[in-house]
Amino acid sequence: MKKTILLLIMLMVGFVGGISSVNATSSSIGVSPSQISNNLLVPGAELDTTLTVSRASAVDEVTAKIESFGDGVTSWISFPQGNTVILAKGVQRVEMIVKIKVPTDAKIGKYVGNLRLTLVKEEKGQINIVPGVRVDVNLEVTDAKTESLTVQYVRITDSAFGAPYSLIVKINNTGNIATSPDTLVLTVFDIAEKQLRQLTYTFAEKVEPFQSKEFQVQMPDATPLPLGEYLGTVTIAKGSKTVFTERLTFRVVAALPSISVTSEAKAQKSSNVILAMIVGFVVLLVLGGVAVIFYVFFKRDGQKRTSDT
Repeated sequence: MKKTILLLIMLMVGFVGGISSVNATSSSIGVSPSQISNNLLVPGAELDTTLTVSRASAVDEVTAKIESFGDGVTSWISFPQGNTVILAKGVQRVEMIVKIKVPTDAKIGKYVGNLRLTLVKEEKGQINIVPGVRVDVNLEVTDAKTESLTVQYVRITDSAFGAPYSLIVKINNTGNIATSPDTLVLTVFDIAEKQLRQLTYTFAEKVEPFQSKEFQVQMPDATPLPLGEYLGTVTIAKGSKTVFTERLTFRVVAALPSISVTSEAKAQKSSNVILAMIVGFVVLLVLGGVAVIFYVFFKRDGQKRTSDT
């Protein structure tokens, strides 16, 4: 009987230990992208890259430290937010910016380096360095001028009656000279596919090399559309070349409603609270089981001693 009870207790303790071992995953981190590459850098160019540092478990607070290595390229790299990032308890991912500034006297050629992220943990008053991950850096300095851009997204929002049509356009400059699209054409159709309007917007501002910019596009309509739902074909062009086209839907409404936005942080916090409650419930259940086993054992043992006397 005693051996059986001891075996059950060991199994339950092992189960609780398995649950608590979830904390160990907080010692592992991941980062994306895993590589920073650019072969269009010119002397004096600046390149910003956003790294996302993540982990599977957010039970504990940990600090991630980033360092740069590589002959000739280390001095080009800096971290505007500092070279450490704190993942607070309950936070699974954070972003950090890596800035690369090519010297104006940099020679044409290829440059290689890497970034290394490690975890710095304090345990029992001692600082421990936990091996992390590596991000390769592959750069090339050139004297060739390249004009290139992409449209990351276009969104059209509902419009109040009589108000301009409102679009949000995000442009990525992937070249090494300042540029932007030339025109945006919005062609409006009704639900029956009958064309009703065609409006043109001209981009006046440029996007700097290797940067992104979000444009707030307002397109007035001299003759307001009636209330209802419409289709809008958005065409963005650079010179004679179409660089983006997409069909979207939008509505013309009497008035725009106020929008309540629930932040991602609140959702993450709620998820962590639920997880903590589940783990706590399981632990209490296991401890309760151990208590019941002890109670039954000692009760039977007491009854046996009474009968023996």
